[in-house]
Amino acid sequence: MVLGPVSDAEIHSAETDLGVVFPLEYVAFLRSYGAAVFGSKEIYGLPDTSSDDPPVWSSILTMTKHIRKMSDYWLDHQHLLPISSDGMDNMFYLDTEKSPATSIRVIGPGVDEVFSESMDEFIMKLHNEEFEF
Repeated sequence: MVLGPVSDAEIHSAETDLGVVFPLEYVAFLRSYGAAVFGSKEIYGLPDTSSDDPPVWSSILTMTKHIRKMSDYWLDHQHLLPISSDGMDNMFYLDTEKSPATSIRVIGPGVDEVFSESMDEFIMKLHNEEFEF
């Protein structure tokens, strides 16, 4: 299930708001799908959060702002943007320091490593639950 396309204006606004430049493959994902859910896994995107209705989709803006408030760790790691979870204790982050290339890190108890270097590979690993870290 996908949210639907996100405009370039919305993408640029999110980048400005977060102070980053999204990797080109993530921009293409947003332009095509906006956000995605398959099974119990979600890839965060840019849903319209102006409604008072309960959210169906997680926003990369909301999630990033939330984690940045949680700990001083994020003061030096603002280039990492949460885009998904393994459903346990590990989160997946876009590493925008690598933009325009894609690098997705997994961070959790005892793990902080590159998980994928392409959106296609990340989506397949997430879908197939290939969590070997």
